[in-house]
Amino acid sequence: MSDYYNGLKGFIEDLASDSPAPGGGSVSAISGAFGASLLSMVSRLSIGKCQDEEANDAMKEVLEKSEELRGIFIEMAQADTRAFEEVMKAYALPKSSDEEKETRRNEIQEALKAATVVPLTVAKMCAQLIPYGLIASKYGNANASSDVSVALLQLYAAANGAMENVEINLDSIKDEEFIKNITSEGDEVFEALSEIFEDDKC
Repeated sequence: MSDYYNGLKGFIEDLASDSPAPGGGSVSAISGAFGASLLSMVSRLSIGKCQDEEANDAMKEVLEKSEELRGIFIEMAQADTRAFEEVMKAYALPKSSDEEKETRRNEIQEALKAATVVPLTVAKMCAQLIPYGLIASKYGNANASSDVSVALLQLYAAANGAMENVEINLDSIKDEEFIKNITSEGDEVFEALSEIFEDDKC
């Protein structure tokens, strides 16, 4: 168990350093991974523990979805750091001549687009998984109800944190069609979250 915490401690120390990466985007993705992992745990504590076939089937679906996304969240945390590093590399390109300036501008724009897609993916994944958390709150082991609540809070925070990163990147992107498409997809995420959490469903 201590090895797990040592690994987490290393990440937290990197996060607390003066390096800008990993940053909020990676933290949002890891929050999503925490939420998914908690739902996997609750599912395993629930499946087969009661005679209700409907509950068992529901929790099997929750487990399948949370396991599908859990590893992808971690991949997105790493991808977010890599994407930020590519943005920094683009900004560091030479700009002595007009040709170099043009190349640098193009590279920056492409890097910013890539750095926008990663957190948007994280937000979408959260919006996909939160309804399964609500299923877990209904059918899951009652003794783990607080774990389901924490999972939902992690996923909600992850989605909103990821969208903050999307929006700040869009501020520097010049491609109007790209901005329009990403904004539309982001609006769909926020709409899904508002529908899920309306009337205190969570």
